[in-house]
Amino acid sequence: MNIKDRLERYLDNSRRLGYRDGFGEKIFELYLNRADDEVLDYLKTFFDDLKIEVAGMCEGNVFGLMDDGLLEGWCYQTSIAVSLFLEDAFVKRGDLKFSDDELYSHSWVVFNYKGNDYIFDPCLQIICLEDKFNDVFDVDLQGCVSSNEIREYFIDYIENYPEEDDNEIKSSFKKYLKSMGVEIKDEISILGGNDPDEPMYRNNTGYRPEIVDGKIKKLTAHYYAGE
Repeated sequence: MNIKDRLERYLDNSRRLGYRDGFGEKIFELYLNRADDEVLDYLKTFFDDLKIEVAGMCEGNVFGLMDDGLLEGWCYQTSIAVSLFLEDAFVKRGDLKFSDDELYSHSWVVFNYKGNDYIFDPCLQIICLEDKFNDVFDVDLQGCVSSNEIREYFIDYIENYPEEDDNEIKSSFKKYLKSMGVEIKDEISILGGNDPDEPMYRNNTGYRPEIVDGKIKKLTAHYYAGE
C-alpha cells in the first residue's frame, strides 16, 4: 500500500470515527511537509545490509516494507533495528496525540542532516523535520536513547551471548513462541523491558548478525508476533 492509499484510508477511518482532527489529517499534514528527496537519498545509504522479517508474513528492506505499509504496528522493533546502522541518532518513545481523547504509544528515530533534526518513522511512513512532527502530534516524550548506546548494547549482548540460554524468562518466551507456531531460526532473541529509557524497550526480535571487528556488517531482524 503506497502513501496515497494510506492517506485515503486514514482519512476515511478518521471521519468514520468522528475525529475531524484525527490521525489521517495529521499524517496528511506531515506528508505535505515531508523532507526533500535529498534527505531521503541520504537516509537510504545506511540500510543496504539490513533485512527485516515481519512475523513470518513478509520480509525485505526497510524502505520497501515502509512503502508498502507493512511495518505499521512494529514501531519499537523497527526503530531499534534501523538505529543500529545510524551514528549519533536517537530513538525516542512517547505518546502521539491524534485527537483530544486519543493517544498513540509510539517509537521513532531522530537523525541529523546538515544541521537539521529529522524524523524517520518507517511505521507511519514519515520523514520530516522533528519540530513539525512534535508540533503536529503534540508529542509527550517518555524516553530517549542514543543509537550509539543501542548499538553498543546490542554488540555486547551478541558477542557475550551464552550457548545455553539460562534466563528463565527468555526460555519461557521461546517456549511460548514455539507453542504459537513461530519458527525460531538460528538467531539470538533479545527481549526488552518496560523502561522507555532502556536500549531494547518493548523489543521482541530474533537477530542473525554478521559482526566483524566490533562492527555490524549485515543483520537480519526477525520480528515475533505477540509480546
